[in-house]
Amino acid sequence: MDLKNISTAELVRELSNREGVEKIVVEPYQPYQIMVDEHHISDSGPIVLLQVWD
Repeated sequence: MDLKNISTAELVRELSNREGVEKIVVEPYQPYQIMVDEHHISDSGPIVLLQVWD
């Protein structure tokens, strides 16, 4: 199956409904931070984060 013709929004919807995936929605202007070891991202929404552990 060729996924390059499927929109990112559709892919996110599909993945967020699967087991082993948590969808985290950050609303517009809401600040967020992601810290992993020496990597640090700090910004504000809107953004959708998918935590995939499967």
